[in-house]
Amino acid sequence: MRNRTNIKTAGVLLLLASAVMAATGGCGKNVTAEPTEEADSVIEDITPKEESEAETEEATQEPSAYERPVTVVSHTVSCEEDGVVYANGCYDEVILSGDYAAAYPELVEYFEETNEDLRESVCDAISDYAVWAKAYDSTDEFCYFYNLSHTIARADDTMFTIRTVLEDYSGGAHPNISTGAYTLTPQKAENLPLRDILEDPDSFGELVMDELEAWQPEVYEDVISYFSTDGSNIFDDKLAEDTCSWSLGQDGLTLYFSPYEVASYATGAFTVDLYYEIYPELIKPEYVITDDSYMNEMIGYVEGDPVDVAFDQAAFDEMRESIPVQIKNPTWNRYLSDSATDQATSLHTLTKVNEQKSDWLDTEAWAAAHGFELPMMPYSDDEYYYHPTYTLEYDYMYAELEIYTADGQDRLYYFDFYPFCIGPDEESYTYADVQLFIHWAQIKDGILYVSIGHNGYAYEEPDANFILAIDLETNELLWKSQSCTCNSANFMIVDDTIICGYGFTAEPDYLYLLNRYTGEITDTIAINSAASHFVLEGDVLYVATYNTAYEFQIN
Repeated sequence: MRNRTNIKTAGVLLLLASAVMAATGGCGKNVTAEPTEEADSVIEDITPKEESEAETEEATQEPSAYERPVTVVSHTVSCEEDGVVYANGCYDEVILSGDYAAAYPELVEYFEETNEDLRESVCDAISDYAVWAKAYDSTDEFCYFYNLSHTIARADDTMFTIRTVLEDYSGGAHPNISTGAYTLTPQKAENLPLRDILEDPDSFGELVMDELEAWQPEVYEDVISYFSTDGSNIFDDKLAEDTCSWSLGQDGLTLYFSPYEVASYATGAFTVDLYYEIYPELIKPEYVITDDSYMNEMIGYVEGDPVDVAFDQAAFDEMRESIPVQIKNPTWNRYLSDSATDQATSLHTLTKVNEQKSDWLDTEAWAAAHGFELPMMPYSDDEYYYHPTYTLEYDYMYAELEIYTADGQDRLYYFDFYPFCIGPDEESYTYADVQLFIHWAQIKDGILYVSIGHNGYAYEEPDANFILAIDLETNELLWKSQSCTCNSANFMIVDDTIICGYGFTAEPDYLYLLNRYTGEITDTIAINSAASHFVLEGDVLYVATYNTAYEFQIN
């Protein structure tokens, strides 16, 4: 499946990159709830204790999280449709109150705006993800997610620092993660650059590299190789560009790096700690603190109301127009669904009436001699126009199929057969050894029949050259024929019988007759060489092979 990751951010909060994360990580939960109220309403909605209870416990009870100067309110978010959760996640609001809020009104205003932006950004992302998940047939077991969480690392009169973690998954090989931090001045709610708090900014890059070499040599080597083109120090560059994520605590300075930020994907996220005891003159004295125990009483974390994001049906309908329905490959072996029922009442046999052998049969001349067109994709019958698309290795190899009205004006169906063209299957999760592609397709009585194979020997890929039957009402795979039954350019459907052929150089060559309701072989006819094309005129079947032209009577 092609990756469609489209990460949304809220201003300076996020530094984005990729890493492997478990889909159950973070604070995402499968929930269904009413929309959240504003933060003030959340506080008001907390059920108060009885007055007598409050008076009794007032002297001994710890302040509630909402009574503390800084409160982080976590909201879970979910988007579902028809009882299926397609995307979920969370976001955190930061609320200031009491004397701290009164002292720093611009910081209060900053978070009021940021909280609203975060809510809108995360809800928009989860709405998009839900549409993508449903469009690509995801389920609530593997639903897409977008988790944005905050931790307050410092909150005093000098700096206000927030650590952030963003985890998200919207399809593709793995989830994504971004970790970081940003620091504001409480007085003006402005960004505080790391360079401004360092005593000697010019030595910063070399110092960080020395720390990595001493304590994280593998990371050091990766950073060196990742940015070895111009010989510059990536950490000096980031300091000058003010793109470092950092926090300053009682022990020293901590730097946060996301995957791909300064090293390869394999290194992942990592931190670098620069301790005061080793670097006592690292930070300007006015920013240094020696005790951050005040944070325990100052910061509170609470669960807010969950948010239910409405499923965007209009966006889904628009997107669905551009996305094929992928038909999953249950197995490379013969397959018969429980939904397949044998309704055959008119199965046929063939009687050979003519055979003209030669060294090589020119199929175009053969078709012209009989006055019919050589069957080739794309083509149109009386009801549909069949158009293969999504080129694989060569321009005759396709993995997707668009089906239009016979005049080619209106698209009716759009299918993706990539799992059958290369894999993997769901039974053993194995891939084909060679590139398979769509050969032919035809609809009969609401069932789409598609042949998929390759032009080569069976030993190159024994689990190839088969026919599929798909119910167009449910998009369910009804059956898959056994392999090595169809590598002909086309096949014919006559009542309840599918007529196809398989063969190759130095391999046995046969015509196969299949029950079109089950894919079961009902008859096998040996021929001189591999069948390439079938044309039906009345009750006579014309068959072109590599070196022989056949005519068969339909019985």
